Amino acid sequence: MDKNEILKDIGRKIALFRKQKGLNQFDLAAESGKMVNTISNIERGLADPRLSTLLAIMDALQISFADLTEERTYAKALNINLIRIIDRLQNCDEKTLSLITKQIDISLELKKSN
Repeated sequence: MDKNEILKDIGRKIALFRKQKGLNQFDLAAESGKMVNTISNIERGLADPRLSTLLAIMDALQISFADLTEERTYAKALNINLIRIIDRLQNCDEKTLSLITKQIDISLELKKSN
């Protein structure tokens, strides 16, 4: 994995953990003492953050360095999001589930064609 891929991977994980905590980028910036554009650039893999910046973000999110570097962490975070989606869908009636399924199918087809 090259440096750019690592930065993107860490950025995706930070964004996932931030969202899991119910924070937006402004919240994370305030809690970490960093600028919003810094958080945004890190999450998009456009910045090569200093260690002190990563430590401040990890502290704000209450995560460890291992959480940012382990492959299982990303999969685990995605699974948590899928569980949340399933929980929400369980309360839907059949008509709503059918509409949601059609929307997902359309979205996936659009993604395929791009």
